[in-house]
Parts: sequence; C-alpha cells; structure tokens
Amino acid sequence: MLGASEIQVLIVEKELNSASDIRDWAFRNPVLPVFVSSGLDALIWLGKGNIPDLIMVDSGIEPMDGPDFIKTIKASGFFQDIPVLAFGYPENHPMLANMRQAGAGEHIFLPIKADFINERLKSFLALSEKFQDIF
Repeated sequence: MLGASEIQVLIVEKELNSASDIRDWAFRNPVLPVFVSSGLDALIWLGKGNIPDLIMVDSGIEPMDGPDFIKTIKASGFFQDIPVLAFGYPENHPMLANMRQAGAGEHIFLPIKADFINERLKSFLALSEKFQDIF
C-alpha cells in the first residue's frame, strides 16, 4: 500500500542495470518505482491489473519503441489518463515529435539531470491534486 505522499511510477528504461539519473531520481524521492526494461514487459505488468500514477518511458526502448508503447497505452480505456513522461534523446532529435504525437505529455532531454526531473514533473503534474506537495 502506498503512503499518502507516495506515487507509483512505472519506469520503462532500456538499461535497467545502468546507474542512470532516472534511477537515482526515483530512489531520492517519495515515489514507489517499478522498473521494467521494455514496452512489452510494461504491458504485461499493466495487464496484471497494475495502474501506476505516472509512466516514465525511455524513448529508445526495444523491441516496441517508445511511440508504439505510448500509442498502445493511450488507446486503452484503462490507461489512457495516466500521465506519460518520456526521456532520452537530445532536444532536436526527430523521435521527439513521434513521442508527442503518440501521447507523451512531457519530455526530458539528454543529458538528464536528476534535479531537473523534479522541475519538469512539477509543471507537468501541477494540475492534478494527487501530485500536490510531492515534488
């Protein structure tokens, strides 16, 4: 059971064994992170009845890439309202337009800084009461 100040975050990151800034951020904030290494693994986890408060997806996941994963969850009645934050790729990369068209509400560009993640999340999630006073 989540505490009052915790949100469950599904983090789809292609390199789970890396010492990433996303991983560092997740363990320094009041979130309950769930890490999976592919869009397919994320869909399996979601298909078991898990509904996270936020999904963070690496733009470069394989074999189902970031845009395909986002399109799939946004097409579902169960998951379409979950906020999706994409990360990866430099600011001018062509994949960013694909991620936005698929339904990513926000993108964190490379290089990723753990402190910058909180700033982006504050503005991205500001409209939801559920996320007030967490970040």
